[in-house]
Amino acid sequence: MMPKLLSCVFACLFLTSAVLLCVEKYSHAKTKTELNNAVSQYEGMIKEKDGLYSSQSVVIKDLEDSLNSLAKESNKIIQNRNEKIESITSVSLAWKDKYFAIKNATSTVIPVDPNTPTTPDCNQCFLTNRIKVEFEKELDFLSVQGFTLSNPAYAELTVRWTKPLALNLVLTRRGGRYRVYLDSNNNGVEISELKLSMDEDSFSKRWFEKILFGGDLMSSQNSVLFGFNFSYDLYTNLFIGPKVVFLFDGINNRKFYGFNIGYYPFLER
Repeated sequence: MMPKLLSCVFACLFLTSAVLLCVEKYSHAKTKTELNNAVSQYEGMIKEKDGLYSSQSVVIKDLEDSLNSLAKESNKIIQNRNEKIESITSVSLAWKDKYFAIKNATSTVIPVDPNTPTTPDCNQCFLTNRIKVEFEKELDFLSVQGFTLSNPAYAELTVRWTKPLALNLVLTRRGGRYRVYLDSNNNGVEISELKLSMDEDSFSKRWFEKILFGGDLMSSQNSVLFGFNFSYDLYTNLFIGPKVVFLFDGINNRKFYGFNIGYYPFLER
């Protein structure tokens, strides 16, 4: 009777300690997340060098509620595919000011009255006719082309990208903190905003993925020991569950009941 009572007492103490440990770890993780979010918001976007920017992640509980109007339209497609949003990277781009000095522009006199002279040295033709100035130039990643008209004033301008804008988004992880890097192949644009929002449960296991079934089999010259256990990941790197062991020695068959507990000491989250 006494051994069974002691076993129950130790089992209760063991379970209580495990629950308290999980509560403490959860509280610690929540505080750590809040501190990391505060650091990320204070740090903001970092310009590592020309064309390379980085930003630390902000963990959000309800990520879908933070979607902007454009992302919400995309979310309809995501929901129809039964997919889950794990992270959102927001990027805002702006063109850098570009100065074009075009020296090879051409001018043409467009007569309004057929009787008005259009010779280049005629002062009167500039007052009564329309003067068209055409220009075109390509510089770095941009090409401009257009013309102006006088009497009355009118202008057209076409701006064209001469090469595609390539952006590389690299997601890194160090411990439980994530950071996104944005690398651009074009120094003509600047990044005005870079923000990475992560779901609170990103890259974590679903509840049924935390279930573990295991077994043990050992034998000696006169006996066989067989056991099986059921475990569940309580929190990140701690799992616990019941265990049953059967001992067959040819004389007495005995059963042992207990708990199975494990800890991943090097698992980072």
